[in-house]
Amino acid sequence: MDSESDSDSEEEASFLQKFGGVESKPLFEEDEEAVKRRERAIQQQKSVQKRSWGSNQHALRWAKGNTLDNSYVLENGSNIRYIETPGQQLCLWDCAILLAKFLESRKSIVQGKAVIELGCGVGLPGLVASRLGAREVHLTDKSVAVPNLQEEIRLNNSQELAECKLTAASLEWGKKGAKQYMQSALPTSAKSNHSFDVVLCSDLIYAGDTSTTESLVDTIDEITAPQKGGCSKVCEVVSCHEIRFQKSTLQEEIFVNKLNDIGFRKIESVQGNNMPVENVDASLKILLFRRSNCVEQNS
Repeated sequence: MDSESDSDSEEEASFLQKFGGVESKPLFEEDEEAVKRRERAIQQQKSVQKRSWGSNQHALRWAKGNTLDNSYVLENGSNIRYIETPGQQLCLWDCAILLAKFLESRKSIVQGKAVIELGCGVGLPGLVASRLGAREVHLTDKSVAVPNLQEEIRLNNSQELAECKLTAASLEWGKKGAKQYMQSALPTSAKSNHSFDVVLCSDLIYAGDTSTTESLVDTIDEITAPQKGGCSKVCEVVSCHEIRFQKSTLQEEIFVNKLNDIGFRKIESVQGNNMPVENVDASLKILLFRRSNCVEQNS
């Protein structure tokens, strides 16, 4: 034992000689900024748990091993089925639920309109729009999500959708990807004079890089551009997003400014008590933009 103690003492002395005099903070000590980040995260978690209408309730049911019914019931009793899997891209986020409920409270936004949802994931807002009187609804995301969306269209194929054209296809953000989509993915009958009336954006503003936000706006500009010989009196963008990080606020500012640059003016900001459901904290926001978009037909 003595030899082992002597050995330990020698190692300790060697360590102190090598690193002696170097001041360091305890390994897990938080600086002021780290404390603020942790407090914000705790507050956000508490806010999410209060959302009785939100996806957190789905997560709790998954954790308990319960089977999800994967359905959304509209106020009129109509039932929408959707496919959801744990993960980031193909799960239902709170912004999608909130945007769907907002559209129910503002049916005129989509009634009789050509609607497209960008980066739609599960596609709930678009599916809801198809039940609220939209003329046509196009669900778009990366190619990996398309089979899931096509299956949802099959599951929801009913008499209620008979008057609404509902499609799903991949769309890569940016002017090039948007042009390819407009040329190839749209039904032939819609290509000649087609311009979307309403663009739905659910949780597309986050703490990403600026180039992603700019590509989103470039896509919106391309898919709402007035086509030759076509006229749409106004185009609207309806965006629901959640501020999770400080960078999210920056991306929101960039999104608003870039839309303004291409003629979309913010006409409404919906938060808190003005939301269609209760327990909606200040981190969630719905923005509405409008642009005059009419070209004279050639004689």
